[in-house]
Amino acid sequence: MKKCKWRDYRKITEYVKFLNRWRNEIILLIVNIFYIYFFTTLSIRYHENFMTHAWDLGIFAQSFESFIRYGWLFYNNVELPYNPSGSFFGIHFSPVLFLIVPFYFLYPSVETLFLIQSIVLALPSITIYKIGEGEFNSRILALLMALSYLFYLPLHGVNTFDFHVQSFIPLFYSLCFYYYRKHRFRLSYISAILVLSCIEFSPFLIISLGAYIVIKNFRVKTRYYGFILILTGLFWYFLAKSVIGYFNPIQFRFEQYFVFYGLDRVAGSPQNFISTLLKRVAIPAKIEYIKIIFSPHLFLELLAPLELFLLAGSWLLAIFITSIPMYFSPYFQYTAFIVFQIYVALIYGLKNFRKILLHTMVRDKLWKCIILLIFLLTLITSFILGPIGFCKLDENVMFEKIHGYSSETYMNFRINALRKALKLIPQNSTVLVPNNIFPHLYKNFKAYPSLIPGKNGYPLLLDKVILKNISKIVVGSKNNHMYFHGYIYNISIKTYSYHQVIYINKYFRNHTLIYNLDRNLCNFSEIHISIVFKPSISNISECIMYCNAFMIGVTQEKAPVLTIFPINRDKICVIVPYKLMENRIHNLTFYINSTHIRSLINDQHILTIRIGKKLIGWIVDNVDYVLTDTVSAYANFRIGICPIIISSKKYGLYAAGDGIMLFKKNYKGPVISLSQGNYTIEFYDSIVPMDKPVLVMNMSRIEWKKWFWPIIPYAYKYNVTRIEYNVSIEGVLQYSFVNPAPKVFYTNNIVDKYSAIIRGAVKIDEKGVYRINVKTAYPSIAEVYIDEKRVEGKVYLNAGYHELKMFWNNIAISYLKFQLKKS
Repeated sequence: MKKCKWRDYRKITEYVKFLNRWRNEIILLIVNIFYIYFFTTLSIRYHENFMTHAWDLGIFAQSFESFIRYGWLFYNNVELPYNPSGSFFGIHFSPVLFLIVPFYFLYPSVETLFLIQSIVLALPSITIYKIGEGEFNSRILALLMALSYLFYLPLHGVNTFDFHVQSFIPLFYSLCFYYYRKHRFRLSYISAILVLSCIEFSPFLIISLGAYIVIKNFRVKTRYYGFILILTGLFWYFLAKSVIGYFNPIQFRFEQYFVFYGLDRVAGSPQNFISTLLKRVAIPAKIEYIKIIFSPHLFLELLAPLELFLLAGSWLLAIFITSIPMYFSPYFQYTAFIVFQIYVALIYGLKNFRKILLHTMVRDKLWKCIILLIFLLTLITSFILGPIGFCKLDENVMFEKIHGYSSETYMNFRINALRKALKLIPQNSTVLVPNNIFPHLYKNFKAYPSLIPGKNGYPLLLDKVILKNISKIVVGSKNNHMYFHGYIYNISIKTYSYHQVIYINKYFRNHTLIYNLDRNLCNFSEIHISIVFKPSISNISECIMYCNAFMIGVTQEKAPVLTIFPINRDKICVIVPYKLMENRIHNLTFYINSTHIRSLINDQHILTIRIGKKLIGWIVDNVDYVLTDTVSAYANFRIGICPIIISSKKYGLYAAGDGIMLFKKNYKGPVISLSQGNYTIEFYDSIVPMDKPVLVMNMSRIEWKKWFWPIIPYAYKYNVTRIEYNVSIEGVLQYSFVNPAPKVFYTNNIVDKYSAIIRGAVKIDEKGVYRINVKTAYPSIAEVYIDEKRVEGKVYLNAGYHELKMFWNNIAISYLKFQLKKS
C-alpha cells in the first residue's frame, strides 16, 4: 500500500514553512474575521432590542429599498419635513450608495448593511499592516499596529451606531494613501474618487491630503499629483453642493448653521469671537474625547505634526469650532473621518521617536517596547471601556449618545410587547412610530418617524408673548423682600420709541427706591434693559429691579435671572448660565420681544431663548395607527423631542402593555394586552387619582425610565387661542419644516397633569422583614400599600401572595423604580 501524502515529511515541512512565512497575515486574517463576526452580531442584537434608529439606519434601509423596488433615487420619508424631494441626495451627496446596491439586492435586509459596515471598517487594518511593514522594517511590529487598529475604541463607536456612509472613508482613504506611497497614482486617484463619493465633507479630506503630498514632495514631480488631488477636491465640493442644492436648496445653509451654531452672534466682535472659540475648545467633553483618541497611543501622533494636522486637521478643526456634542462623542460615526489618519500619524510619530532615540544604547528595545505598550493599552482600554468588554464608558455621562455600547436597553422587559404591537399593525397602513421603531417598519412607505405637517398631524405653537405696560420701576427689592446687596450704577430702558437712563449710583442694603418713568410704556413689542451693577457677597436670592412686566435678579449661585409676567401667559423664568463675580462691575443686558429673550453680560452674548411661536407639541391626525414607546414624545433630528398629543375622541387605545401603547383611529373596542405581567397600572389625567382612569395597561415590572415628558398622550391640557393656515414656521424650525404647514394651532399655555395607581400581587417565598425601596423623581410621590396597609421602610411579610397597591401622584418626571428585598 502507498503511504498517505499527508504523512510525507517533506510536505509537512513545507506546510510548516508556509505557516511560518505567513503567520502574521494569518493572525491578522483571523482577528479580522473575529472583528467582523462580533460587530455584525452585536449590531443585529442592537436591532433586535430596538436600539437602532430612523436616524440613520432607517434612512439608509428605506433608501435602498425604494431604489430596488421602485427605482426611486434613494428615497426615504424620514427626512421629508426638511427634504421635500425625499432623495438622500438632498441631504448628503453619496454616490457610494450605488456600490452597495448589488449586495443589498442579493439579501435585502438591515443585516446586510451591518455586515458590509463591519467588513469595510476592518479592512483598513491590512493597509495599516502594509504601511507599518514598510516604515518599521518589521512584520511583527506592523502586525501589532494593525491589531491595535482593530481594537481601537473610537473605531468601535463608528461600528456600533446604526449604518453610515462615513464607514467607507477609512478603507478608501487607506487605499488612496497606500497606493500614493507605492507611486501607483492611478489606483490612488481611483481610491480618492471613492473617498469623495462617500459624503460632501470628503473633499476637505482629499484637499488636505493633496496639500500634504505637495509639501512632502515639493522638490519632486510627485507634487503634481498633490495639485491634482486639490483641484479634484475643489471640483467635487462644488459638484456636491450643486447636486444637494438641486434636490434641497436649504440643506447647505442648515449645515453651516448647524456646525457654526452661535458663532454668527459674536462674529462682529473679534474679542468675543476668540473668547467663544476658546470656550468651545475647553468644553470638558471635547477634552475627554481627545484623551480617548490619543491617550492609548501615548500622544505619539504629536511627533508627526505634518501627518496629524494636515491629514486629520480638517475634521479636528471642525470639532474644535463646533459646539454640537455629537461631533466629539465616541458613540457616533464621525470618528470615521480621521480614524485611519490617526494611525498614519502614529506610525510616522513612532518612526520619528526612533530617530530621537538614535544615540541611546537601548534604542531598538525601548522602541519595540513602546509599540507593544501601545497595543496593550489599546486592547485594555477597549476591553474595559468598549463593547468587547465591560462597557464602562457607558457610565460616563459627559458624552452625547443615543445608546451605550451595552446591548441592554432601558426597560428590557418591554421588548416582547413591542414585537406584539408591530404584528398588530397592517402592512400598508399609515402609522406614526418612534425613532427606534421605524427600522422595523422601513419597508412600509406609509410609516412615518418624522412629524410632517398635514401627513400625520399639525404643529402646536406657543403663542407670542404680550408684555404688560410699565409706568414705574422698583430698584433694590421686590415688594420689600428679596433685597439686593450691592452697588447699582445705572439702569437703561429702551423701546422702539422711548429711551431713558436712570442714574442711581447707590449702594443698596435692605432698602428700596421707586422711580416713575417719564411716560407710561404701552403696547410695546420689544424692550431693552441694561443694568450696570456690582453684586456683594450674599447667599440668598436677590432682586435688582422689579416692575409689573418683569423682574431681574440674582440667584443664590450668583447667576442672573429674568422673570417675565406676560398678559396672556403664565410667568416665564430664565436663568442665565453665567456666574457673576462678587465685588466686580457687570453690565447686564436683556433684549425681550414677543418671541425671544437674549442676554448679554459685559457685551458678550450668553444666551438666546425662544419664548413665543415655539413648537411645544404635535397634534396627531391623518394616520391609522400611532405607536408610543414608554413616553408620549417623539425624538426628531432637527426638532428635538416633541410631545405627542392624541385626541381620545379620534384615537382609541387598541393595545397596551409594559409601557407600549398602540392607538387606532376611531377605535372603540376592548384593549389588547401586550403583557402577561402581574401588575396593572391605571393612569388618571389629574395630579391625584380621581374619577375613572383614562388609560389602563398591564406591567411585568414596576419600573419606568426617567423621562421629562408624560407617559400618556392624554395628559396634555391646552387651550387653542387661534388657528392659522399655510404658515411658514420661523426661527430654527425653518430648517426643520421647509414647506409651510397647512394648519397650525396656537396656545398660550400647555400643562401635563397625571397620576397613576399600580395594583398587583407580590409573591413572598420566605417570611421575614423586607425593605421597601421606591424611587421617584421630584415632585412626584409614591405611596405603597400592602394588604391595604400603608408601609414605609421595612415591613414583616409572611410567605405567600400579598396584595400590592401603589399611588403614584403628581407625575412630572416619569421615573419610578420599586424593589422589595429581604433585610
